[in-house]
Amino acid sequence: MDENTNTEDSPSLEFETDVFYTGGMRFVKDEVTEPLAFYGMPSFKKPFEMWKQIKAIAGQGMNLGPRDVVLKDARVRSLDYAKTGFCLQPIELEPAVTDDWTKSAKEDTPENSLYKEALIEILKKLHPTVKKNRFLCLFDSWRRE
Repeated sequence: MDENTNTEDSPSLEFETDVFYTGGMRFVKDEVTEPLAFYGMPSFKKPFEMWKQIKAIAGQGMNLGPRDVVLKDARVRSLDYAKTGFCLQPIELEPAVTDDWTKSAKEDTPENSLYKEALIEILKKLHPTVKKNRFLCLFDSWRRE
């Protein structure tokens, strides 16, 4: 168990699988009123863009602070998606997709396509008015540069 989790000083938790995490999670400070921008990872190809990116990253770092957080186990709760922005959804996938998750996570593989199709169906149920969907994997986009 992490040294920052459940101690004698922790608040009482509703479920045994909930976790109280102290001070290590960083969130936007209460006094910040402007939205924080992210312009991607700095690239040396365009100096002006790089400066804007570095400034945005530094601004994020200065406007984040530690908070105590209770991580609630979604597997033992019935969560209201409208309130929390999170819900646990069952997903039915072929064994080819679930037997080796590394294939499902890799772009441009048949397993990844099947996984995305299943996710899109769930997202359509949760957000029926959305017209466009886009998947972004930061690690894949960094490798392509």
